[in-house]
Amino acid sequence: MLLVLDLFGAHKTEEVLDTFSANDIVVSMIPGGCTSLVQPLDVSINRPFKDILRVSRLTFR
Repeated sequence: MLLVLDLFGAHKTEEVLDTFSANDIVVSMIPGGCTSLVQPLDVSINRPFKDILRVSRLTFR
């Protein structure tokens, strides 16, 4: 299993990384400042949703 995480400190503790390893979870860290560009939920769900909200807000003004 692949788990994509940002660089939040709690994601990088030895205990957390050992738990991932013990459960055959491969971790890929997103470089700082790139979350909005490559984090799957930000790209596929959050950004389109926010775009719809912006258009709706402008339409109903």
